[in-house]
This record gives sequence, C-alpha cells and structure tokens, in this order.
Amino acid sequence: NVPADVSTAALTLAAFLPLTTAFDAALDKLQKRIDSVTNIDADGIKCYVAMPQRLEPGSKAPVVILVHQIFGVQTREVELCDDLASRGYIAVAPDTFSGSCTGYLPRALMLG
Repeated sequence: NVPADVSTAALTLAAFLPLTTAFDAALDKLQKRIDSVTNIDADGIKCYVAMPQRLEPGSKAPVVILVHQIFGVQTREVELCDDLASRGYIAVAPDTFSGSCTGYLPRALMLG
C-alpha cells in the first residue's frame, strides 16, 4: 500500500511534468542558451572549437571530438575543450541536440 500523500505527490508531479518541460523548452528558445557556449556554425551544426595557441597555419595537431553529456553543450564542455587546446589539441564539442541545451533533467531525457 502506498500512502495517500505519496500518491497525491506522484500524481501532481505527473500532471505538471509536461508543463514544466515545455516551459524549459520555451526558455531555451528565448535565451538561445546554446549560442552562449558555441563559437562555430558548421553547415548548421553548432560547435565549440578550441585551438592550440601555438598552431602555425598549415601545421597539424591531434584532434579530440568531445561528446557532451545529457544536458547538451554547457560551460563544462567549453572548459574541457579549452584545457585540451592548452595541451596542444584541437578540441571540438559539437551540439548533437540541434540547438537545445538544458539543466532540467526531464527535458534532458527527452532531448537525448
């Protein structure tokens, strides 16, 4: 037997979850959160790219493709790319969520 207060809380959460997820999606479109962390648009795919400071034009460097976590490209991916670039790598973090990112777990699960 599930206590009545737990059942009520679960039903309330289930009722409001789609609304809160839609609200987060609307915020994402208004704020363009992904634009605050990406610096390249390659044929419609937004990416954050970090280059080593001492890379001569025409020279080669190892490349790392950084796949973001469940919340999309965030400042953590930018920091990781910058760190890799400081070590001599070209680091690329593509946005696989097509312009969306979130800090809200239910929406992240829907995006991924």
